[in-house]
Amino acid sequence: RTIFNSMGLGCPVQTPSPNCTNGMDSRRTEIWAGRLLFVGCLTAVAAVLGFLSHRILTEAETSLTEAHFESISDRALTEAHNNLRRIRWSSITMSSIVAELFPDSDEWPFVAVPGF
Repeated sequence: RTIFNSMGLGCPVQTPSPNCTNGMDSRRTEIWAGRLLFVGCLTAVAAVLGFLSHRILTEAETSLTEAHFESISDRALTEAHNNLRRIRWSSITMSSIVAELFPDSDEWPFVAVPGF
């Protein structure tokens, strides 16, 4: 009569010989090797996915930061241009007012506007 163990190996009931356990040991070694290979593959996949996600997120953050900077700098440049245009037009307006107040060209280097 033969009894089968959980590994599928058959051992005679009357003769527990060392040959019967050697088959189980090699089978256990194969199972442990398979488990270690599986864990190693999972670790490699996790490392690759972690690296790729870090790279994708870094690139996305960089492009978002650059777009945000461009938006802010464009707005600041537009506002600075508008301010300079207002200053220029105010100078032109002021000179035309002074020209109306003092039409005589002899006074021009020494004209003054009260309160300005």
